[in-house]
Amino acid sequence: MAMPASARSISRASSLRRSLGARPALLLLPFLAVFLAVPLLVPYRDSLFDDEAGYIGLARSLVDGHYLSGRDDLVAGGPAYPNLWFGPGLPALLAPLVALHLPVDAIRLLGPLLLFGALLAFYALLRLFVPVRPALLGAAAFGLYLPFYTTIAYLHSEVPGLLLLVVTVYATARHLRERGRGTLVLAAASLAGLALTRAEFGWVVSVLLVFFAAAWLLYRDGRLGRLAAVYGLALALCLPWLAYTYSVSHTPLTWASSGPLSLYWMSSPQPADRGDWHGADSVFSDPRLASHRPFFRDLQGSDLAAQNRELVDRALSNVRSHPVKFLKNVTDNLGRMWFNAPYSFKSPGATSAIYALPNAAVLLALLAGLLGVRRLPRYPLLVFGSLVGASFLLHAVLSAYPRMLFPVVPFAIWLVVLARTRALPEVRDA
Repeated sequence: MAMPASARSISRASSLRRSLGARPALLLLPFLAVFLAVPLLVPYRDSLFDDEAGYIGLARSLVDGHYLSGRDDLVAGGPAYPNLWFGPGLPALLAPLVALHLPVDAIRLLGPLLLFGALLAFYALLRLFVPVRPALLGAAAFGLYLPFYTTIAYLHSEVPGLLLLVVTVYATARHLRERGRGTLVLAAASLAGLALTRAEFGWVVSVLLVFFAAAWLLYRDGRLGRLAAVYGLALALCLPWLAYTYSVSHTPLTWASSGPLSLYWMSSPQPADRGDWHGADSVFSDPRLASHRPFFRDLQGSDLAAQNRELVDRALSNVRSHPVKFLKNVTDNLGRMWFNAPYSFKSPGATSAIYALPNAAVLLALLAGLLGVRRLPRYPLLVFGSLVGASFLLHAVLSAYPRMLFPVVPFAIWLVVLARTRALPEVRDA
């Protein structure tokens, strides 16, 4: 006898509840649909947007068996970015898609997929410490952070970097607890990938390796030793890239070549300059930057490595001569990270609200979470906080945009969820 329609509906509902009960992460699936819809709602650009040209160009170079853009000059304008401007992480990820000759609109779907991966990884990270319900709420807060949506319509390195950051913290937290080789390798590999995708984390890895190694030698705590092992292996995995950049630039520990120009603009003592980034070629085309032309003319004729050394020397000289102006530029830079304003020659627009309101909520969450810091597991807090804090401080003194704040978002949510939730028994004393 056939089952009545109402009974079949009840049966399907019961089956769905059992499935969701066994796999609560399925409740996060609607975010995948929302993320994938973003590129479809944004007006399509046939031409590559922002840094896309650089990433796809380098991916094509990798397919052809080389990496350099061929432009060993910062000052001379041109369609290609200077050599080593970007780390190889995102170009290496794009290379197989470029080799398949996929259209740009298909390749752009990578951003939404990686953001959903970061969402699932963040849920898994929360589940190491709290029950299902608060972990789902924390993951939902992560998925609702509006500025994420501004980057997934086009190809940017911040979203893959976000995924690698969360996986690094997840794997490191498990390694601290389980001491397994698998978690060590996963933590180190994701951390190395983060350094190769977002060059600022290369410096963070280098500094924190020294910090954790010194702390282990001083305190002889096994957990500090395991952290030093994660960072040491991550740096070892990056050595082929560092050897390659040294062969090109003849400068050790060159993670990328884009930092010196950002530092120069942050140090500018000109009254109208507020530390935001400008292309070197715009110095000669924008009359508002005319005061910088004599210095940039002096850079002409030198190779990229020499130009970067001159930029760093001038920036440090500016900081020493005008420390108050530098601190003002840093303050303005923090404003750009949190609220997308102020800029040197641009008034705040309506789009600033896209960043200002969510980031004000993140700031409040960060402060609220820190109030409950005593309830947090010490070593996972040290891992997450040191990675995020070091990268934030580095961006404070280099020209930044709101998307550089992305690593702070999962950290702030993690703090609030753990501080406001009774932790699982096995991690209370971690």
